[in-house]
Amino acid sequence: MVMPSTVDHVRKNLDKILKKLLNSETVITELLKEFDPHVAKDFIGTYVNTYNAQGRRIRDGRQIKLVTQAPQENTDLDNLFLIDMGGGRETEEGHSLGNVINSYDNDGKSSASIEHLTLTYNTNDEFGTITTTYKIGELLDIEELNLVTDQIKITNKTIQIDLPYNVAYDLGLIGTPLEVTVKYMPITENDFFGRVNGYDVTETVRVVMMSRNLNTLRIMDILIKAALIIMRRSDKESETYTLGEAEYFDTAPVTENDLPGLPGRVFGRQVEITYRVTYGMDDAVTKVLNSIDLHF
Repeated sequence: MVMPSTVDHVRKNLDKILKKLLNSETVITELLKEFDPHVAKDFIGTYVNTYNAQGRRIRDGRQIKLVTQAPQENTDLDNLFLIDMGGGRETEEGHSLGNVINSYDNDGKSSASIEHLTLTYNTNDEFGTITTTYKIGELLDIEELNLVTDQIKITNKTIQIDLPYNVAYDLGLIGTPLEVTVKYMPITENDFFGRVNGYDVTETVRVVMMSRNLNTLRIMDILIKAALIIMRRSDKESETYTLGEAEYFDTAPVTENDLPGLPGRVFGRQVEITYRVTYGMDDAVTKVLNSIDLHF
């Protein structure tokens, strides 16, 4: 079944990317080199993780929060991303509901497998390996990683990933396996060719960044722009979720009407991220629905 969630997609990817960015003072310094040095230094000193000369983390930066519903009580709004649904409409080419939009070679008798597995790393050849329980028909996601197709090779139950040493180091993979969440469609031995019926939609995800401090808000704006650049490189942004454009709105004070119980003056800036996504149901789900009396 192809029922994507654009809100969860944006939330998960922003969360992963922001954590990686804020784990590197070098990267943040580069991103903020056009800012006033004192502003950049204050932000780095507050939000970026600090490591000693031996590479051991000695201080955790302050967390930037990502939420999918407005806070219902007084809370710290110095650094908040609120992610929510925006508008959407069916695309011009997708007006006929029920179109055949895809096909697949697994038999559709079971849902995607979601497994918590171990990623090990070969430092000599610079690749990681994951072994799944079943043969892989289609790899859907490795939740903890942002990968492109060229990095991945799949053979039966084995996923081999090209990972440069520095990337593996940042992931904590050197000498230590990493627990990952793998989502995939198992392949079967059946000679089967299935269909997915559905339609295409252009829809928007609203991201509202909020802070009491305008300098922090401006840096949050830079972070989301950097995150969108990175997200465009991932397979999901060119396949399941096609990132069309991002629109940025004026900075403005958040009012009591927008956020009841607002603790003091807070500024907000909204970004609308537009995706073209495909919604569909495969043969297995269609057969179940056909067996149910849907005449309410």
